Formats: sequence, C-alpha cells, structure tokens
Amino acid sequence: MRSHLPNRMFVRDTVLFLFALVFLLSAFHAAQPSFSNGRYRFVPQKEWTSFTHPFSMNTEDDVEVEILSTMRVGLIRPSRYRIVPDDCIQSITVNRLELPAEFFPLCGYVYGKDLKFSPYLRAGENTLLVALQNDGGLSKLQISVAPNDPLLFLLRFLVVLLIFVYFWKVALRYCKKRFDVLLWLIFAFATFMRLYYFFGTPYGIRGHDTDGHVEYIQYLLDHSFAMPSSGTGWEFYHPPLYYALSAVWMQIHSLFEPLKAALLRGLQVEALLLSIGTYGVICWISSLLFPKRKHRKDRLMFLLVLAVQPSLLYFSARVNNDVLYQLFAFVAFGFLLRWWRDERPRDWYVAIVATGLGILTKSNALLLLPVLYGCLLIRKKMSWDKKLKLGIRGILAILCMCAWFYVVRFGWENNTSLIENTRNLHSGLRVENSIDTLTEFNPLRLILEPYNNAWGGEVRNHFWEYWFLSSLFGEFSFGPVLRPLASALVALALFLLPVLFIGFYRIIRHAWYKTFPLWYSVLVLLAGHIAIRQYEPFSPTQDFRFAVLLLVPAVYSLLIGIRLLPKKRRPLFRGALLLLVALCSLFIVSIPFVRV
Repeated sequence: MRSHLPNRMFVRDTVLFLFALVFLLSAFHAAQPSFSNGRYRFVPQKEWTSFTHPFSMNTEDDVEVEILSTMRVGLIRPSRYRIVPDDCIQSITVNRLELPAEFFPLCGYVYGKDLKFSPYLRAGENTLLVALQNDGGLSKLQISVAPNDPLLFLLRFLVVLLIFVYFWKVALRYCKKRFDVLLWLIFAFATFMRLYYFFGTPYGIRGHDTDGHVEYIQYLLDHSFAMPSSGTGWEFYHPPLYYALSAVWMQIHSLFEPLKAALLRGLQVEALLLSIGTYGVICWISSLLFPKRKHRKDRLMFLLVLAVQPSLLYFSARVNNDVLYQLFAFVAFGFLLRWWRDERPRDWYVAIVATGLGILTKSNALLLLPVLYGCLLIRKKMSWDKKLKLGIRGILAILCMCAWFYVVRFGWENNTSLIENTRNLHSGLRVENSIDTLTEFNPLRLILEPYNNAWGGEVRNHFWEYWFLSSLFGEFSFGPVLRPLASALVALALFLLPVLFIGFYRIIRHAWYKTFPLWYSVLVLLAGHIAIRQYEPFSPTQDFRFAVLLLVPAVYSLLIGIRLLPKKRRPLFRGALLLLVALCSLFIVSIPFVRV
C-alpha cells in the first residue's frame, strides 16, 4: 500500500498542476484584446479598403491613413495597452470619444508606447478610429496589453509560482541527495530566466529578420507545405525543417487562437520550449564532462554559467531557425562525447541523425560533420574495418536525409552560396577584409563601447571584437542605462579570458586524446566561422550565434584553468565567475524595463 501512495500523490499533483496551469493561461488569454478585420482609407479619400488585423502595408509617399476596427475586451481587462505605430499616431477615437490631445503624436515604431486608455473602453465591442501618419515605407499598427500592466504581471507571477511549486514537489519526490536538489534548483532557475525573458520580449524585438522567417512559415501554410524557391522570399534559402515544424505548430495553435498576433506569440512559445529543452541537454552534457564526485562544484558552476549566458538565453523568445538548430547541435555533441567515452555504435548513429536534422534546419550544422569524422578517424582501440563501417553508414544516412535539399538549391536553382541572401544585403553592412581585421583585439575599446553596431563603429570591422561582444549582447544596443552594467560584464569576461586560454592549452597539452572532441570542435567551428566571414564579409556573419556550441568547450576550459591555478588564487577567479553569473542575471532582469 505504501509503495503505491507516492505514485498516486504524484499523479494527483500533476493533474492539479495541469488544471491550474490551463486555468491561468486561459485567464491570460482572456485578458488579451481581440480585433475584427477592419477597414482603412487614405485621407482625404472617402473609399474604404478592408484589411486583416494587424494593420500593415507599404506606402511610397508621406500619407495619412485612417484605420477603423472593432476591439473586444472582457469584463476584467488590463489598464495599460502598448501601441506600436509606424510612423506616428495623430489621434485615436474610442466609441466616438477622442482621446486627450496630450497623448499625441504617439510615435515609436520599434518598441511603441504604453497608453492608459482602459477608462474609455467598455466590456464587449469597442469601435476604434486611428489617424496614422506614415513618412513612407512600412506602415503598421499593433495594439496589445502592455508588458508592465499590473494584471498581466500578476498572471505571469502566478504562472511562474505555480511552476516552481510543482518543480519543488517533484524535487522532494525524486531528489534523494542534496546534490540532486541543487541540480534541480539550477534547472528551475534557468527555466525561470527563460520564462522571464520570454514574458518581457515581444516577438519582433532582438530577432533576426523575424518577418522573413514568419513569411516562410506562412508560405508553407498557404501552399500545402510545398517548399518554395530560394528567391521567393528573404529567408527562403534556408533548409525547411524549422519552418515545416513551425507551420504545423501554428496550424494546431490556430484551432485555439486564430488571430495572427496570437499565432506569432505561439512561435515564441515554441522557441521557449526548445530553449528549455536545449538547457536540459546541457545538463546531461555536464554529467559527461564532470562525472566524478570530486568535480561536482565544477559541474554546478558550469550549469550556472550557461543558465544565464545571454547568447543562449536570447533564443527563448526568438522566431528563427537558430532555436531548433541549437537543440540538434547540442544533442549531436552530447552523443559524440558519450560515444567517445563508451564507444557504443548507437551513440554514433544518434549523433549522425541529430547532425542530419541540424543540417535540415540550418546549413552551418554542416560544420558538425568534420567534427564527427575527425573524432572517428582519431579514435583509438577501434579497428579500421569498424571505423569504415560507421563512417560509410553515417555518410549514407546524411545523404539520405539532406542531399535532396542541396541538389534542389545548388543543382536546379543554381544557388551560389549557403547564405544566398547576402548578394542582396545593403552595402552598408559590408566590412573590411584584411589581416588586421582578423588579428586585432582591443580590450579597452570593447569596455568603452560594449554594444555591437552592424552599421557603423570601429568594432564592426574586427572579427574577434565583434564576435566577443555578440556572445554577450548579440548585435543589439540596450541603451545608455544598461551601458555601465554591460561594460562591467565585458571587463569581467576579459579578466577571465586568460584563465580560459590556460585551461584550453592544458587540455590539449596534457589530455589531448581524452578531450579531443572538445578542443577539436573549437578549431573546426572557429575555422568555419572565419571562412564564412571571409567569403561573405558582412557584419551579421560575425555573430556568435552561428557558433553557440563553442560555449561548452569554452566554459569547460575556463573551469579547468581555474582548477590549475595556485590554491590562493582560485577563490578570486571563482568569485569573479560567480560575479559574472550575478551580473548576467541582473542584466537579463533589467532588459524589459529599459527602452532604447
């Protein structure tokens, strides 16, 4: 009787958790306004034209557009709404009542502005008339609940609290040792950080050509999942796996939330789940890198650093194929490490399949092939017959999975590059190609200017400087308020960098065979990244996100380097690493409150 009681309690707790989660998410959904398809007209014309919400169109000239739509709200509604116009709103009339003139003009085509106009709304349908001024180019209007709305904040807090309570009860049920509890708490902390960033990041913020990726997904939905020609859209040259899975995800999501804005948020939910899954794979990799009891502190530190590493965390709310590629890349690398340790053929085959899926997601996964086959070639105590068998079967599996795509792109469509849209990139993104730009690294410049600028500045021409900064801040500016914190992060990372090099040299010099997959993957991925940058000399090709897998050997080398230091110096550098974790956490927590 006793042996069955915990199982029944676990089932009961899980059912209650799912019921409460569905209730809170339903309340979250009910708090969101819904819009009917509206009409618009160019002033002073009188003829109205229909549009599908949200409003978006391109205009060549400076025009004023009147937008008429119906907004539905519930009995319990948020008080603050975020309005994102392009370019400026001149006036808003709600139910024939014009909002005060001091609200206008309302501009902010990237982040928008928060407006408290719930007193003008009534439960049910509300008629909105918006006068939108556009200076040419894209014209748009998006209205949603402001992220800092008190009701939304309460619902998010309850969701996070519910998840943590459930995590805690599961930990009490299954974690028998204190170390297991610590591992579970770090995983819960990493999940919380990703949830927090997800809640505070609209789908178009800190993305990479988000609209182009959404266009690809929409094309598959509109054309019965037929793969488009690479020249049809801006991002259409990419392999199709992420877009096909996202199209299926959106199709399922549309059964519950048919509005386009809700569907786009659904793509962010997909990214969040993939990001949490990737961190789960990282937890497994940590057990392979630090299997011994005496290295438990290093394992915990490894997980803490990657729990808040910004370049990993940004994926949790991003709509592009990086979010799926990173999962396959870490899975392939984890099974490669286990195959290197245990020499089980099934681990090799799983690594091959994960690599193939990665290649079908993003072409830079091709760099995993020389990593895998370099390890196969160097592997000791394995007959050449067995190596040949594994290698041939692996190649055949990759060809069966991926060859068709490259035959279509490079054979039938005559593509000339893995990054086909670079031929259409703006010339302002082009960078210098010289020995100096590949060798110069100025730490002082990085501390003084911690943000990358793809369009200007001295850093953009220097590969290593741009690459280093993008590992923390991507290609984005976080404004003057966070600049001191960003500079402190850069300075601290630079302080730890020599110790990382010490650890990297040590694993090559004294444990070259045992750690071969780690340091060899660094050489291959860096060589590939540099080659792409030289072949396609544009600032976006220098972004660290293309080599995010390097975080595993980098953090491992850093921890080995700290372990090799004299005992009196180790606390200083371990303290610096903990401070780096704390500053990264503070930086992520501060992002939603800062406007650029």
